[in-house]
Amino acid sequence: GSSWRQWRAGQTGGRFAGMDTAATLRGFALVLFGVAPWLREPGSTDEARGLERKDSSETRTKNALPPDSRPSMSVRMKRIRPYPDIVAQVEENFHGRNSVNRRNRALNKYNAMKGKGLLSKQPEPSKLDVLADELDLARPRRIKQVPCGLPDLWPEPDPRYPEVAFAGRSNVGKSSLLNALTERGSVARVSDEPGTTNMLAWHRTGKIGMDFVDMPGYGFATRARVFGPETIEFVKTRPNLRCLYVLIDCRFGFKVADHEWLDELGGRGPIKQIILTKCDLLRPKVLIKAASLVRADLEAHKRVERKLLLVSSHAKTGLHELRCDIVRRVVGAKSESDLAGDADEQPRDLV
Repeated sequence: GSSWRQWRAGQTGGRFAGMDTAATLRGFALVLFGVAPWLREPGSTDEARGLERKDSSETRTKNALPPDSRPSMSVRMKRIRPYPDIVAQVEENFHGRNSVNRRNRALNKYNAMKGKGLLSKQPEPSKLDVLADELDLARPRRIKQVPCGLPDLWPEPDPRYPEVAFAGRSNVGKSSLLNALTERGSVARVSDEPGTTNMLAWHRTGKIGMDFVDMPGYGFATRARVFGPETIEFVKTRPNLRCLYVLIDCRFGFKVADHEWLDELGGRGPIKQIILTKCDLLRPKVLIKAASLVRADLEAHKRVERKLLLVSSHAKTGLHELRCDIVRRVVGAKSESDLAGDADEQPRDLV
């Protein structure tokens, strides 16, 4: 018995001989008590501002619930049934990982069949496609940049320049997408640090006659800075805003901040269009399920388009479809303003 206890003591001492005592105690505390409350991600906007405090007993009760009561995104993706239109959208537009190689193989096959005369004559591009190409070649210029909380400094709405706004959680890829929309000129400053955009910025394109509005990221950029209320007030009260593009990272889907922000908007403001960003980081099959999960979450919100737009700023996929959607909304708004502005004058055919 004594020899076994001596051997066991030697094994235990050898296991922790090279470890720091403080590091060992911290590891035991992490296992016993979990992550410190001040290091956890806030669950709501009020909690991030310090207006709401989560009780530790409630947290322990929540963590004690069975997994089926709080399914994670991976569990929900296993249960979701893909939407047929999303499957077609991913396959036809080469969304997902390795999209460049798949697109090049399809292009080589198309050129080979075209060289052999096996393809019929392709239809002419529509006027919407032509305007989308013009938007691609446009050179936007910044006309105004003001803080969200100073509405008196916002530029006056001009019916000749309808506005479309881009918003999303911090570090969702909004700045990269705005820069990828136009090949000539940089619209927004790109940074790996969340919360870089903290002001409202208007960028005007003369070719199409419209304004891009770059909005601050909502949610939890840093624990001390939250841009939710100002952006909500802007969307609700801006009369010249024709569409709000809400960016969602395809890897994470809807977060708490996304649901709360759309709930605050409700039925007010313009129509909302969801854009899934960074689609080149997921495999096509995984992307189909992730997009279907986001599509299912849209049923809980008002005035939101049910069709999703999938884009990748890095692989340049889905950008033409986004430009066509922007031009369609802007052209429709300009046609309405022409009809309302002068009833005697024959409106121009902008389409």
